[in-house]
Amino acid sequence: MKTIATLIADIYDLFHPKTKIIPKEEDLDTFCRNVRAKLVEKLSGEWSGGLRMSSIGQPCARKLWYEVNQPDKAEPSHPSLYIKFLFGDIIEQLVLFLAKTSGHTVTDEQTELVVDGVPGHTDGKLDGVPIDVKSASGYGFKKFLSGITRADDAFGYLNQIGLYNYALGNSGKSAAFIAMDKSTGEICVDEHDDLHDVDYHQLIADRKKIVSLKEPPPKGFSDEPMGASGNRMLKINCQFCSFNTTCWGGLRAFEYSNGPLYLSTVVRTPDVKEITL
Repeated sequence: MKTIATLIADIYDLFHPKTKIIPKEEDLDTFCRNVRAKLVEKLSGEWSGGLRMSSIGQPCARKLWYEVNQPDKAEPSHPSLYIKFLFGDIIEQLVLFLAKTSGHTVTDEQTELVVDGVPGHTDGKLDGVPIDVKSASGYGFKKFLSGITRADDAFGYLNQIGLYNYALGNSGKSAAFIAMDKSTGEICVDEHDDLHDVDYHQLIADRKKIVSLKEPPPKGFSDEPMGASGNRMLKINCQFCSFNTTCWGGLRAFEYSNGPLYLSTVVRTPDVKEITL
């Protein structure tokens, strides 16, 4: 029986010129059915709201408060962002399909989970190991490739997969991210057995208390200097937060080659186009 340790080599071997594999009809049907469901979900724009396992572990409690209490304050996202999310969903289904086709066992796909009233669903188990499939930029992929740590976990992924792991009754055992670099097609496995130092019941209780507040809690992050210009910019968590203009107030944004940059203080105006907020 195969194990997750050989997953990457087995998937890559599918595309060797001498490899001739005919996928199982049931796996093809599952892939097509799940992609269809994701297309419908994304195009319908439905969101259930409230606390979910996918968001409860994020490092900024203030963002979570806005998501639950004032979702209308989020900045409208560019349509390309939603296409990127959809692409991520399709990549997830592709990775699971390739895992099955390469001889690995995938179970518990999209299993509904609940811990202390907070719902969520898991991507499944691969060869018995709970997994979360991530599509990543080249920069993000390098973190999974080297092993993501709590120090560089800007989006709370470890708490997310740890909560799934706990809800599946897998405490004391490992869980893993399977990440794909969406620009190169590279895949890696980032397995963790360091997820059991968190009291998930306490984490949920703390988050429930925070979202019940009448006013948002303090900012989760400070800003930081932007070189020697005297300007100050938002840290990465806030740069990508859809509530940053509401949260910070008075921001100015500038269009750099790698995307917009939000500045909290402008002493010297950057020599790039300013974006109207």
